[in-house]
Amino acid sequence: MKGPLQSDDPALISIIKRDYLRPPGTGLQRTPNLHDVMGRVLYYTEVWVDSYLRDMYPPGKKGYFVEAGALDGVYMSNTLRLEREQGWTGLLVEPDMDNYKQLLKTNRKAWTSPTCLALNDYPETVVLTKNTNPGPNINWLGRAATYIRTEGSDYLKYSDAKSVTQYDTAQCVPARSLFLALNVSHVDFFSLDIEMTEEAVLKVFPFEDVTVDVWVIEHRWSGDFHVDIEKLNRTSNYTLVQMEQQGFPPEDIIHRQILISVFEDKNFIQFMINKGYYYLDATCAHVGDFLFVRKESEIYKAMEVPEHASNRTEICKHKLLLTHSQDNYTHTMSRDPHHYPGLLYKSLE
Repeated sequence: MKGPLQSDDPALISIIKRDYLRPPGTGLQRTPNLHDVMGRVLYYTEVWVDSYLRDMYPPGKKGYFVEAGALDGVYMSNTLRLEREQGWTGLLVEPDMDNYKQLLKTNRKAWTSPTCLALNDYPETVVLTKNTNPGPNINWLGRAATYIRTEGSDYLKYSDAKSVTQYDTAQCVPARSLFLALNVSHVDFFSLDIEMTEEAVLKVFPFEDVTVDVWVIEHRWSGDFHVDIEKLNRTSNYTLVQMEQQGFPPEDIIHRQILISVFEDKNFIQFMINKGYYYLDATCAHVGDFLFVRKESEIYKAMEVPEHASNRTEICKHKLLLTHSQDNYTHTMSRDPHHYPGLLYKSLE
């Protein structure tokens, strides 16, 4: 399917219902394996996100999720625990058919769709760059790096001597169309991790028709920047605020300021603020994840964020940067201290 079909065209909605949506399964059919565990070690974002979700949605609180970039429904999933432990359901979107076949075997209790979210407000066919490895074992880290080929996107190519690059086509449909097909107008939690097309999807997202209370969005700055590894390693156990208070050399402080300006993309943050969201937290890394909470939601109201902080665009100066020189990560060091422990806003003055 391609444009110029509009996202709310009845014919398009009928096709999606018939060909691109599969109803929920009966429950997880496999136990998480070593690859799933390693995902938590290598990429702590899942644990970081889950820490917030546990505060936002206590036991017994059900809801509806969407996970775009679902892979097999287990590896690095931000929604699996909500489904298994709290009875949530929702929508899992995965355009890579090799991944999608594994997702069906997982048998999640959620709708699944073998599509990608369209970068425009109409359906479109795109080319995927995929990474596979020979042999019986699936390299999910490589699989997670599948991306839509766009102008200048090849710098995203996954680097692994054992991987093989392949190309495939995928059907993208607008988020609006999927929600109309499912008759969904409210999402409690939306996990958006689609390898550098997040902003394009957000620009055509139907914010006026579908309310999303909590977003976690992967985002990276696409420009060039230089990291001085020596400076980064010797300051990795200090926040920028601590460095300024303790009189670190100016060159170290300037280096940290530059990194934060790259990791904390103000234009992206301001876009979400303009859509009615509060910038809750970020992982403060080049390939970063950002958490946003809708200001009209009950979650935001319970945070009691003061007016002067409601449109903030800076968090990372109060946090450690995510670097490989650190051996492990804890909730204390990974969460914004304004909202830890708990969600209630805390002044750092």
